[in-house]
Amino acid sequence: MGYKWLSVFYDRIFELMLPEKKLRNKLINELDPKDGENILEFGNGTGQNLVFAYNTNKNIKLTGIDIDPAMKQIASYKTDKYHIPVSLDLYDG
Repeated sequence: MGYKWLSVFYDRIFELMLPEKKLRNKLINELDPKDGENILEFGNGTGQNLVFAYNTNKNIKLTGIDIDPAMKQIASYKTDKYHIPVSLDLYDG
C-alpha cells in the first residue's frame, strides 16, 4: 500500500466501504475454481480472496504474489490461521 501503518486496517476499511462479501463471492463465482486447478492471485493483498477461493473448493492449489511485505505478513497470518495451503511470495516486477 505504500503506507505500512495502513496495511493492518485494509480489510476493515474494505469491509466498511464496499459490500465485501458480495464482491468477493461474485469474483470467486466468476473464477469457479475446479478440482486440481492452480490459481495465482497477482496482488493478493491481505489474502482475503485466497481464503474465499479455498473455502469454495479445497482441492485447488493457491499461489499469491504481492509487492508489499506487510500485506504478505497479514496474508500469511490469515492463511496459517485457517490452515490454508498457499504459497505466498514477494515480487516487485
